[in-house]
Parts: sequence; structure tokens; C-alpha cells
Amino acid sequence: MRIKETGKGTSPVTVEQMEANLRLPSGFDTALITRLIASATDYVEKITNVAVRTRTVSAAYGGGQSIYDLKYLANAVTSVKVDGELYVVDEGYKVYNTAQPCYVKFTNRIDQESIVEIEYTVTATTNNEAINEVIIAYATAMYNQPEGLGELDMRRINNRLTSLAQ
Repeated sequence: MRIKETGKGTSPVTVEQMEANLRLPSGFDTALITRLIASATDYVEKITNVAVRTRTVSAAYGGGQSIYDLKYLANAVTSVKVDGELYVVDEGYKVYNTAQPCYVKFTNRIDQESIVEIEYTVTATTNNEAINEVIIAYATAMYNQPEGLGELDMRRINNRLTSLAQ
């Protein structure tokens, strides 16, 4: 599977929130804080498969099956192609976007040699304080320990993320 994500929105955590959490003066090393927030947001999305930034996802899969899981909860499936040919919803496939993970189910099994391309939009999860707290905690830990997070820190963050993903 090959995934391309475009138009990633911004993290729900702001530089101001991070500065306040770290007790830094406003404008202190904004570039570093911005990178830490982006890195923490990427990590949270990777572990939980919950999108906290709006984006468009294009995924390419090998054929041979009738069900294809999507990486995130899909807001809308924009297009589905098999070997470059556009499929029509409800005729060739159906989208199950309330399941977790979301998936596309084809009426018939796709040929083994085929390439399935699915493009979909993802709306960011908003107002999720638990996710925002984990992003802040992870970014803070990276700021305070630039040499790398210890096993205990990673276990604590991953346990929290696992509980969020359920």
C-alpha cells in the first residue's frame, strides 16, 4: 500500500499553548516549538489513526481482495479507480465510513494484478482535549529531553494513545 497525504492542516495545539506549558516567554524559539508540535502531532496520528488535521489522502493498493481498509475515518470518498478506470459508488463499491477502520467494499473481488486507487478527504477531529493533552505532553517531553525520550516516557505516552484509539 502506498499513501500520499496532501493539504495537511495545522495542529490543534498552538505555539502559545506550548509556550505556556513550557513556561517560556512569548516568541522564544518559535521555530523549534512549531517543529515539536508538528512532530508530536504526526506521532499521535500515526499511533491512533485519528486525524487531528484535515487533509486529502490518496491510497494505492494491490488487487486480490474485495475490502480495502482506509487509514483514517473518512469524511468523504472522492474517487475510486481500478487500473485507472473510475468506479461509481453503489454500483461497483460501497463506503463504510462509520466503521473503525473505515473501509471500501467492492461488489466483486478485484483482480490480483489490478491497482486500486482510493482518494478521500479527512476532516480533523476537533475539540478533543485528551488528544491535545497527549500532543502537548509528547512535545514537552521532546523539548525537555532533546537526546531522546526514555523508555518510561514512551511507555506512558503510548499507553495514553492506546486508550484514546479504542
